[in-house]
Formats: sequence, structure tokens, C-alpha cells
Amino acid sequence: MRLSRSFWNLLAVGGTTASRLIGVLILYALLARMLGPAGFGEFTYWYTVGIVLGALSDYGFGQQILIRLSADSPEKIKQEGERLIVAKLILVMFFFLAALVFAIYQATEPESLYWIVSLMFSCACATLIEFFGVMLRARAQYENEALRSFLATFVASVGAAIVGYFFESLVVVCLVMFFVRLIVLFFQYAAAKNAVKFDGVFGLMFSIQEPLETLRNGFKYGADAGAGQLLSNIDVLLAKYLLTSESAGIYMAGNRLVQAALSGIPVLSNVFIPSLVVRRKNGIRETIPLLRMVVLFVSLSLVVVLYFGAPYIPGVLFGPRFLALSDFLPIFGVAISLRYLLTLDAFYLAINDRQIDRAIVQLIMVVISIICAAYFYHAGGFSGIILAYIMAFVGLIQLAVYRLLVFLIK
Repeated sequence: MRLSRSFWNLLAVGGTTASRLIGVLILYALLARMLGPAGFGEFTYWYTVGIVLGALSDYGFGQQILIRLSADSPEKIKQEGERLIVAKLILVMFFFLAALVFAIYQATEPESLYWIVSLMFSCACATLIEFFGVMLRARAQYENEALRSFLATFVASVGAAIVGYFFESLVVVCLVMFFVRLIVLFFQYAAAKNAVKFDGVFGLMFSIQEPLETLRNGFKYGADAGAGQLLSNIDVLLAKYLLTSESAGIYMAGNRLVQAALSGIPVLSNVFIPSLVVRRKNGIRETIPLLRMVVLFVSLSLVVVLYFGAPYIPGVLFGPRFLALSDFLPIFGVAISLRYLLTLDAFYLAINDRQIDRAIVQLIMVVISIICAAYFYHAGGFSGIILAYIMAFVGLIQLAVYRLLVFLIK
């Protein structure tokens, strides 16, 4: 019965993620054709900034919600929900205000500020939609959340891409994404409020003690989430500042494929971490068989698809100016597979309160990535393919270290 419930929950969240994946790929495909490698690289850079800031503002709240709101008394769930919401809102305002200041300082052309600001607001809405969506999943309301996530991802991405492509305007793309997500956010908030029964949230924002206590208590989750996002996107920063604009744009197109393929990891987290928490409370430490089977299937499938599809995917998806990406895809396939394989140990570390260990390992991997890139850059042999190899190598080290940590604490 438990296996059956996990399977249907996986299908519900997986369907939403599949729509997100398709919508994002359509967005990238049309924008790549419209902007070319250099322009697409600039858009990807700022989109990555927005995604990273959204993840930093999450501060590990997603893990906390899945662990703390999945099984407890209604009053305790309500209190935890309120505290997390207030802390989340404060961090969103802080990080995205900093992003706007950074955009004003960093933007190469004054006209680009219009689409960058719209994109930052869109990313702020997206992280809040996901935050309230995790609340719904923690309360086992997967179907209730699926439609709104579909609207916030597929409809926003595809609608923005199509309208922007015909208007040939990046400003229009970002504005459409923002307004669609703003509407979805309103309904997502209302659904989460009904599920968690929180109230009095805005009053708590004027009490600094509650948010500070929440942030202090959740530091290990925030450190883990922040280190994870930095590791996931360090190659974008390295490509931006160490490669030519054309080469960086081609590499970032591949990075977008990697991030799209990795969107299945949050699905596994949202479905299986609550179940793993319950199993741990019942003294069961073994990995859920369905989780192991899904991870192995996805890992092998992605390697095969990207290896055999490498000659065709870049041209079909991004256009002829991105054909050089074919050389990258098999390497990206290996890197993606390693990321999925390490989730088995990553989830185990998470439910056993080893977030600080995960954060330290991920920060070490960031340092290794930077050192390797700096070495090849100064040696004169740095390229997008070398950067792809570096990220795959780092993923292999991370997998081995996680396996060692799990072995030591079991």
C-alpha cells in the first residue's frame, strides 16, 4: 500500500516536472534562435542569477517543510508553517533587492535593465510558488499542487517564449513570465494557507525575533541549500568569465539541458524524503526499493539518450549556431548520471541531520572546480569541453565522499 502511494505521488509530481521540463526547453529553444549564442549566454547568466537567489532565499526551507510539516500535530504544523513563511518572505525581499542593485551596476546596456528587472521579479515569484508547492506536497496534496505548477512553468515559459519570439523582444518574454507567475502565486498561496491553516503571517513580519530564531535554527539547512546551488551553477560563472561570449553561450545552452535533466531530483526529494522520515522514525534504515529503481533507470537512460542523441539534439533544439554543443553532451550525460546516483546517499544524510556535512563537501567541490578551471585557464588549454570534464570529475568525487560518509554513520 505504501509503495503504491509513493508510486502515484511520484507520477503526480513527475508529471508536473515533465511539463516544466518541456516548457523550459521550448523557452530555451526559441530564445537561442532569437538571440544567438552570445545573447543567449547573457540571458542564461541572469536567469541563473535569479534561480540561485531563489534557492538561497529558500535557505533549506524545502527540506524543513518536508521533514517538519509531513507528520506532526495540526497546531505544531501551523506554527512551523508561519515561521517558515515569514523567514522566506524576508529573505526573498533581501536577496532580490540586492539583485536589482547588482543589475544596475553590472548591466552592459541601460536598455537591458528592463528585461533583467522583469526576469528577477519572475524568479522571485517562481521561488515563492515552489515554496508553497512544497508545503502542499508535505501535506500529501500532490494533485492539488500539480495544476498551478503546470501553469507557473509550462504556460509561463511557453507563452513567454512564443510571444517574445514573434515580437523579437526579450523584455516581452520576461514580462509575460512575470505576470503569469504572479497570478499563479496568488492561488498557490491560498491553497497552502488552506492546507497548513496558517494565519497572522504579515503581523509576524514586524517581529524580528521570530524570523531571526527561524533563520538561526535553520542555518544548517540554509548552508546545505546554498552550497548545493553554488556547486550546481559554478560552471555558469566560470564559463561567463573565462570563456569568450560565443563559447560561453554554447556551453550555457548545454548547462540549461543539464539543469532541465536534473529537475527530476526535486521530484524524488518531495516524494521520498517524507516517506524516509517516517521509515526512520519506525527504525527502518534501508533505502526504499522504488527510489533505488527510479534512480538507476533515470541515470542509465539519460546517459544513453545524450550519448546517441548528441549529433542531433543541439541542432534540433537550439539551431545550427549551437552544433558545437554535440561534443559536450556525452560528458554532460555522465555528470547528470552521477548527480542522480549520489541522491541515494544525499537523502540519507539529509534525514539524519547531516546537512552541515553535505554543505562542507559541496563547498570543497566548488573549490576543486575553481582550482581545476584556473589551472587549465592559465595553462592555455581551457575550453567548454574541459569545463564539462571538470564538472563530471567533481561529481565523481562527490559521489565517493557521500558514499564514505554514509558508510561511516551507518
